[in-house]
Amino acid sequence: MNMTSERYDKLKTFVKPPERSERVERKERERLSRQADILKAAKQVFFKHGFEQTSMDMIAERCGLAKGTLYLYFKSKEELYVSLVEEGIMIMRQDLNRVAANLTTASERLIESSIAYYTFTQEHKEYFRILMLIEAEAINAEALFEKVGEAKMKRIQGLIGEINHGIETIITEEIQAGRFKASLDATEAMLMLRAATAGAMMILSKCERHQEMFGKVDANIFLRKLVSNLLASFSATVSCPADALPSSIKPTSKSKPKNFAVNPLATRRFSPRRVAAKK
Repeated sequence: MNMTSERYDKLKTFVKPPERSERVERKERERLSRQADILKAAKQVFFKHGFEQTSMDMIAERCGLAKGTLYLYFKSKEELYVSLVEEGIMIMRQDLNRVAANLTTASERLIESSIAYYTFTQEHKEYFRILMLIEAEAINAEALFEKVGEAKMKRIQGLIGEINHGIETIITEEIQAGRFKASLDATEAMLMLRAATAGAMMILSKCERHQEMFGKVDANIFLRKLVSNLLASFSATVSCPADALPSSIKPTSKSKPKNFAVNPLATRRFSPRRVAAKK
């Protein structure tokens, strides 16, 4: 009996069961890995078929899982979509922060941020297409709110708000330093920059598809010139045509837009009352 016990003790030293924490960590890694695989498959399906035509069956087939297993990770295609939106915004924010960290002047940061945004749309076309689905009215934003919940939608709006706030902060610092006009509204200036970039992206997309009409256009040079000219109109040493507008049509603080964002998800307000009223 003692011999058997001794042999068992020796065997335990060679075949030591993994600690509970190790098993938990391994399971968590496996869970996260599978979740990443599901998101990757969903991104491809949404990109190819759009939101309305995509189903959980299609996503399950794409990632090689049973539909029931898929539901263990995501409750609906709406939840999958919003998770991809959040993932895309995080990548965009990282790109913008990386650019800003390596530059010193406000003009450089604003110009390079616009170029970084355009680069994101080209290098991550699947994410960008998913972000734009709401803008194309392919998804009902309030239905997303109802399916996904207020907490997650607010988190996404918060991420978008950080991007907006970062641009506004740069502009505000330039106004306070006297390099931009004191009359310049930081919020409106940020919107102008975003609108200019969005418009440029549409033009560049057409140029890419119809080179025989427009010729070869260098996107970086095009954006750099566009944003530089806009920033010049903000300068305290340049007279902007808007300053000469009659007071009756000049922008006022009352007309200042609120609750805006560069991403279409934040262009609609998600109100629990409005959702409840529909039920």
